[in-house]
Amino acid sequence: MKKQKNKEVKRKLDLGCGFVLENDPNFDEVFGVDLINPNNNKNIKIADLAVEPIPFPDDYFDYIECTDFIEHIPKLIYAPKRKYSLIDLMSEISRVLKIDGELNVVVPVYPNTQAFDDPTHVNQLTIKTLTYFDITNLGKLSTVYYGYTGFLKLLNFEFSPQEQVIVRFIKLKPEPLDFRHEKIFHKYKYDKKSP
Repeated sequence: MKKQKNKEVKRKLDLGCGFVLENDPNFDEVFGVDLINPNNNKNIKIADLAVEPIPFPDDYFDYIECTDFIEHIPKLIYAPKRKYSLIDLMSEISRVLKIDGELNVVVPVYPNTQAFDDPTHVNQLTIKTLTYFDITNLGKLSTVYYGYTGFLKLLNFEFSPQEQVIVRFIKLKPEPLDFRHEKIFHKYKYDKKSP
Protein backbone atom coordinates (compact mmCIF):
# COMPACT_ATOMS: atom_id res chain seq x y z
CA MET A 1 0.00 0.00 0.00
CA LYS A 2 1.46 3.36 -1.05
CA LYS A 3 1.50 6.28 1.32
CA GLN A 4 -0.13 9.51 0.25
CA LYS A 5 2.19 12.21 -0.99
CA ASN A 6 2.88 15.03 1.46
CA LYS A 7 1.38 13.01 4.30
CA GLU A 8 3.47 13.51 7.42
CA VAL A 9 4.80 10.23 8.76
CA LYS A 10 3.72 9.59 12.36
CA ARG A 11 6.45 7.92 14.43
CA LYS A 12 6.51 6.29 17.84
CA LEU A 13 9.58 5.51 19.96
CA ASP A 14 9.59 2.88 22.70
CA LEU A 15 12.50 3.39 25.11
CA GLY A 16 13.51 0.18 26.87
CA CYS A 17 11.42 -1.79 24.37
CA GLY A 18 12.91 -5.19 25.19
CA PHE A 19 13.30 -7.99 22.64
CA VAL A 20 10.09 -7.41 20.69
CA LEU A 21 8.84 -4.17 19.24
CA GLU A 22 5.05 -4.12 19.09
CA ASN A 23 3.31 -2.60 16.08
CA ASP A 24 0.95 0.27 16.82
CA PRO A 25 -1.78 0.97 14.25
CA ASN A 26 -1.82 4.64 15.28
CA PHE A 27 1.67 5.19 13.83
CA ASP A 28 3.29 4.72 10.42
CA GLU A 29 6.66 3.79 11.93
CA VAL A 30 7.57 2.35 15.33
CA PHE A 31 11.14 2.30 16.67
CA GLY A 32 12.74 1.14 19.89
CA VAL A 33 15.93 1.59 21.87
CA ASP A 34 17.35 -0.97 24.28
CA LEU A 35 20.65 -2.39 25.51
CA ILE A 36 20.39 -5.46 23.26
CA ASN A 37 18.67 -6.49 20.04
CA PRO A 38 18.94 -10.31 19.88
CA ASN A 39 16.43 -10.59 17.02
CA ASN A 40 18.30 -8.02 14.87
CA ASN A 41 15.14 -5.99 14.40
CA LYS A 42 16.05 -3.13 12.04
CA ASN A 43 13.80 -0.74 13.97
CA ILE A 44 15.48 -1.34 17.35
CA LYS A 45 18.63 0.69 18.00
CA ILE A 46 21.16 -0.41 20.62
CA ALA A 47 22.21 2.29 23.10
CA ASP A 48 22.93 2.64 26.81
CA LEU A 49 20.83 5.71 27.52
CA ALA A 50 22.43 6.18 30.94
CA VAL A 51 25.54 7.42 29.09
CA GLU A 52 24.62 7.75 25.40
CA PRO A 53 22.24 10.02 23.48
CA ILE A 54 19.06 8.70 21.88
CA PRO A 55 20.26 7.61 18.40
CA PHE A 56 17.69 9.56 16.38
CA PRO A 57 17.52 13.09 14.93
CA ASP A 58 15.91 16.14 16.52
CA ASP A 59 12.11 16.54 16.37
CA TYR A 60 11.60 13.05 14.92
CA PHE A 61 8.87 11.41 17.03
CA ASP A 62 5.22 12.19 17.63
CA TYR A 63 5.01 9.92 20.67
CA ILE A 64 7.52 8.39 23.07
CA GLU A 65 6.69 5.51 25.41
CA CYS A 66 8.77 4.77 28.53
CA THR A 67 7.14 1.83 30.29
CA ASP A 68 9.15 0.28 33.13
CA PHE A 69 12.29 2.03 31.88
CA ILE A 70 13.10 5.26 33.78
CA GLU A 71 13.79 3.33 37.01
CA HIS A 72 16.74 1.65 35.22
CA ILE A 73 18.46 5.02 34.57
CA PRO A 74 20.62 6.24 37.47
CA LYS A 75 20.17 9.80 38.67
CA LEU A 76 23.93 10.39 38.96
CA ILE A 77 27.00 8.60 37.60
CA TYR A 78 30.65 9.40 37.08
CA ALA A 79 31.64 8.60 33.48
CA PRO A 80 34.40 9.77 34.13
CA LYS A 81 33.01 13.16 35.19
CA ARG A 82 29.77 13.77 37.04
CA LYS A 83 26.76 13.11 34.81
CA TYR A 84 23.13 13.53 35.75
CA SER A 85 21.87 10.64 33.61
CA LEU A 86 18.15 11.08 34.30
CA ILE A 87 18.30 14.82 33.57
CA ASP A 88 20.29 14.17 30.39
CA LEU A 89 17.83 11.48 29.29
CA MET A 90 14.83 13.77 29.81
CA SER A 91 16.64 16.45 27.74
CA GLU A 92 17.27 13.86 25.03
CA ILE A 93 13.63 12.79 25.04
CA SER A 94 12.60 16.41 24.55
CA ARG A 95 15.18 16.79 21.76
CA VAL A 96 13.84 13.89 19.64
CA LEU A 97 10.16 14.63 20.37
CA LYS A 98 8.31 16.89 17.92
CA ILE A 99 6.62 20.05 19.17
CA ASP A 100 3.20 19.00 20.53
CA GLY A 101 4.49 15.41 20.67
CA GLU A 102 3.59 13.38 23.74
CA LEU A 103 5.68 11.46 26.25
CA ASN A 104 4.10 8.70 28.33
CA VAL A 105 6.05 7.39 31.33
CA VAL A 106 4.94 4.39 33.41
CA VAL A 107 7.12 3.73 36.44
CA PRO A 108 6.88 2.13 39.90
CA VAL A 109 7.16 4.74 42.63
CA TYR A 110 7.68 4.79 46.39
CA PRO A 111 6.16 3.19 48.49
CA ASN A 112 5.39 0.47 45.91
CA THR A 113 7.86 -2.37 46.58
CA GLN A 114 8.30 -2.84 42.81
CA ALA A 115 10.44 0.30 42.95
CA PHE A 116 12.93 -1.50 45.19
CA ASP A 117 12.58 -5.27 44.63
CA ASP A 118 14.28 -5.50 41.23
CA PRO A 119 18.07 -5.08 41.65
CA THR A 120 18.25 -3.37 38.24
CA HIS A 121 16.00 -0.57 39.53
CA VAL A 122 18.80 1.87 40.30
CA ASN A 123 16.57 4.94 40.43
CA GLN A 124 13.81 5.01 43.03
CA LEU A 125 11.28 7.71 42.29
CA THR A 126 8.37 9.33 44.06
CA ILE A 127 5.17 10.54 42.47
CA LYS A 128 6.70 14.04 42.30
CA THR A 129 10.12 13.20 40.81
CA LEU A 130 9.06 13.63 37.19
CA THR A 131 7.33 16.96 37.92
CA TYR A 132 10.84 18.45 38.04
CA PHE A 133 10.90 18.20 34.23
CA ASP A 134 7.81 20.37 33.73
CA ILE A 135 9.35 23.55 32.29
CA THR A 136 6.26 25.53 33.36
CA ASN A 137 6.86 24.65 37.03
CA LEU A 138 8.94 27.61 38.26
CA GLY A 139 9.64 26.02 41.61
CA LYS A 140 11.45 23.08 40.02
CA LEU A 141 13.80 24.92 37.65
CA SER A 142 16.86 23.77 39.54
CA THR A 143 16.96 21.03 36.89
CA VAL A 144 17.89 23.74 34.35
CA TYR A 145 20.95 24.53 36.44
CA TYR A 146 21.94 20.86 36.33
CA GLY A 147 21.72 20.73 32.55
CA TYR A 148 18.07 20.12 31.68
CA THR A 149 17.41 21.54 28.20
CA GLY A 150 13.94 20.11 27.59
CA PHE A 151 10.66 21.89 26.99
CA LEU A 152 8.22 19.36 28.40
CA LYS A 153 4.97 20.32 30.10
CA LEU A 154 3.24 17.94 32.49
CA LEU A 155 -0.25 17.09 31.27
CA ASN A 156 -1.36 14.74 34.05
CA PHE A 157 -0.46 11.79 36.20
CA GLU A 158 -2.47 8.92 37.60
CA PHE A 159 -2.00 5.54 39.23
CA SER A 160 -2.31 2.32 37.26
CA PRO A 161 -4.02 -0.82 38.64
CA GLN A 162 -0.49 -2.22 39.16
CA GLU A 163 0.25 0.67 41.55
CA GLN A 164 2.58 2.39 39.15
CA VAL A 165 2.37 6.05 38.23
CA ILE A 166 1.52 7.05 34.65
CA VAL A 167 2.88 10.50 33.78
CA ARG A 168 2.04 12.29 30.52
CA PHE A 169 3.96 15.23 29.05
CA ILE A 170 3.70 17.32 25.90
CA LYS A 171 6.61 19.12 24.24
CA LEU A 172 6.20 22.87 24.03
CA LYS A 173 7.76 25.10 21.41
CA PRO A 174 11.27 25.93 22.69
CA GLU A 175 11.54 29.56 23.71
CA PRO A 176 14.13 31.58 25.58
CA LEU A 177 13.64 31.51 29.32
CA ASP A 178 11.47 34.40 30.42
CA PHE A 179 12.51 36.82 33.15
CA ARG A 180 11.04 34.71 35.96
CA HIS A 181 13.01 31.68 34.79
CA GLU A 182 16.17 33.77 34.38
CA LYS A 183 15.81 35.11 37.92
CA ILE A 184 15.50 31.60 39.35
CA PHE A 185 18.34 30.31 37.18
CA HIS A 186 20.68 33.09 38.31
CA LYS A 187 19.69 32.51 41.94
CA TYR A 188 20.88 28.90 41.64
CA LYS A 189 23.90 29.88 39.60
CA TYR A 190 25.21 32.50 42.01
CA ASP A 191 23.72 31.59 45.38
CA LYS A 192 24.62 27.90 45.39
CA LYS A 193 27.93 26.17 45.20
CA SER A 194 28.72 24.63 41.84
CA PRO A 195 27.45 21.06 41.56
